[in-house]
Amino acid sequence: MSTVESKSVIATTTFYPEWYPGTLNWQPEDEITRVVEHKVRGDLAIEMTAAASEKGIAAIVVEGTGNTHPFRQALHRPIVHIFKETAKGMSPSRQQSFSLALQEMPAAEAILWLEPEKVSIIKDCFRSLMVPLVNGEADVTVPLRDQAAFATYPDYQADAEQESNFRWNQMLREAGLLSPDQSDLDVWHGPKGFHRSVAGLFLRKYRSTNPENKLVRPEQYSNSIFIPVIAALAAGKRVLSVPVNYRHPEIQTQTEQNSPIHVAKRQDQQDSILATCQQYIFLLLDQPSDLELVV
Repeated sequence: MSTVESKSVIATTTFYPEWYPGTLNWQPEDEITRVVEHKVRGDLAIEMTAAASEKGIAAIVVEGTGNTHPFRQALHRPIVHIFKETAKGMSPSRQQSFSLALQEMPAAEAILWLEPEKVSIIKDCFRSLMVPLVNGEADVTVPLRDQAAFATYPDYQADAEQESNFRWNQMLREAGLLSPDQSDLDVWHGPKGFHRSVAGLFLRKYRSTNPENKLVRPEQYSNSIFIPVIAALAAGKRVLSVPVNYRHPEIQTQTEQNSPIHVAKRQDQQDSILATCQQYIFLLLDQPSDLELVV
């Protein structure tokens, strides 16, 4: 096992209660149901953790189904450690996986968060993201996709994520958190690598102080993987954009290409994350904000 693999740990979360064993029962002309989505994403999560195990990379999985659920049983691999989800919600469960990675893997110097279906991050991008962290060259790494990577996504998702990235980076530049010589960060990709020394930034919890502002939902996405990047930049930490050879899973693109539900979901993500991050920037700048620090 190489040094990078032995000094790194993957953190992820899963919840696919409709997953079933065996082959996917779906054709392109069929409806995209919750069962289909859970089967596709669950299969990819199993493939991702299997790839990590084969490479000798320890993984922490916070899993939301019961102990006897067939998906949880199918996830089992050497050095893949599965824990029951106790922190409900997207950011809380992700932060639970970060805490467990720190506690259960004390020798790990760097943590890689990724959505469980992003198999290519492990197969094609892992060392690019983790070497700078393990070698002391960066505190946070953010994978940077090229146009070939975006071409593997559903069209609407590629467009939405590139627009979201542009608006997020412009917001940070206007606040002076990204200098003119710093390149844009592809934060909408999802995966983030971070060194143990800055893990506290990824564990902070913020809450909305204004129930009228329905878009500000830090517990949904922002607390775990968006606000920490801004916090790292504000603290003068080394946030490194890392070009990667990422390719989105073909089966996921096929099943989500013509999905009105996912189109609406991408729009809601954009609106909520941008609004929440804007309020966090206001908080950083000591301006009136709809956010407050909880922990």
